[in-house]
Amino acid sequence: MHYSIEKAQLMKKINSALILMFLNVMAIAQEKTGADINVDINKDNDGSSFPWIYIVGALIVIVLIFALLSGGRGGDRVIERKTIVKE
Repeated sequence: MHYSIEKAQLMKKINSALILMFLNVMAIAQEKTGADINVDINKDNDGSSFPWIYIVGALIVIVLIFALLSGGRGGDRVIERKTIVKE
């Protein structure tokens, strides 16, 4: 039992170290390095070529909501079982 407690504490320390390293990498990635990146997608046109993304996204959300709401209907079935004991 003592070994499993030490192993659990070791795993907690390893997980904490990994999370802190990941957060450190994210913080370093946020620093400005002098590169000027322009992410304006509407500089050449008026943005009328992107509404299909919203339509596809809305359809996916509707399908997911429908699947989640109709998924609970299988749980209201009644199953009868008979156990026969022969002597």
